[in-house]
Amino acid sequence: MASKTKVQYVCTECGFESAKWYGKCPGCSAWNTMEEEVRSTATAAKRVNAAVSSSVIAKPVGLHEIDSTEE
Repeated sequence: MASKTKVQYVCTECGFESAKWYGKCPGCSAWNTMEEEVRSTATAAKRVNAAVSSSVIAKPVGLHEIDSTEE
């Protein structure tokens, strides 16, 4: 799969991220701290996968294992 590149603007003071450049950061109100970063979508996908793997993931169960008496 070919990875696409994406421009992201990140505040050097607080780390606020945006797809749009701002003169004043919406996160910390600092002026001229938004710097352009070029990222590939593969990098973004790795970040999402890392977030998912570090969170609690539910284990699938069979329909016969579900108690439906409360319903």
